Amino acid sequence: MQNINMSRGKQISKTSLLITLVSALFLALSPPYLGALLPLIFVIPIYMAIHGVKAGKKSGMYISLGILPLAFAVSVLWINYFLAVYKNLHGEFLSMSSQYHISLFAAKILILGAFTLSFILGILSIISFIFIMKNRKNFK
Repeated sequence: MQNINMSRGKQISKTSLLITLVSALFLALSPPYLGALLPLIFVIPIYMAIHGVKAGKKSGMYISLGILPLAFAVSVLWINYFLAVYKNLHGEFLSMSSQYHISLFAAKILILGAFTLSFILGILSIISFIFIMKNRKNFK
């Protein structure tokens, strides 16, 4: 009986970590496309999801399952942006550096960093969904 509870606790803590990482990347990557209002609206549901998952509640699982498609959509938006500007990437770096008055190196870091983080967000969203669906019996 104790092994079952220990296994349940490990799976819930892994799920909590995955949801926390997905939520952090979602909050970081969503403002450029969807405005600053969307992350502000989702702060409370994200908190409820993380808190519910840590407690092993089904409500936390369902809220986190509601956040995952939005996080995946944000990652797809960033990947689509990068693929659209890939042909003229240097021009996009120059445009961004002049528009925001930052150095060319900072513009490169922002665009390539966001692209990399969007891939991580997409992969973590898929992994989180699969992990939650496999371990949904652990939530009560």
